[in-house]
Amino acid sequence: MKIRTGFVSNSSSGSFIFPKEMTIEKVTELILNIEKFITKISGTPIYSGLADPRIFTDHDGKQRYWVLEETMKDRKIDPKDYYGCVVVDTVKDNSCPYSIHQLLESNEVNARYFHHSG
Repeated sequence: MKIRTGFVSNSSSGSFIFPKEMTIEKVTELILNIEKFITKISGTPIYSGLADPRIFTDHDGKQRYWVLEETMKDRKIDPKDYYGCVVVDTVKDNSCPYSIHQLLESNEVNARYFHHSG
């Protein structure tokens, strides 16, 4: 299998939302294991470019929740359907290695990615 080690990068951010059955502990372990695996096979230390996992809830005026909710509404998705799910935001202007991005969206993990524009 060929692994691309470049970055998905632009001037905006994004969020991965994980299936409801995945806890913060499972998501944290998954991200650490993916980083270790890709570092091992590529021979180069790799950082996921992801913030700490948190639970997605009603934003109550918090900017980072509001941006994700607005992105969902733009796609005709009800944010309330995802309340209680673990969400992980990209950091450093969306600098998440492409290989990690692919793995998180794969059928094995099934995280849903929301790109925030603007």
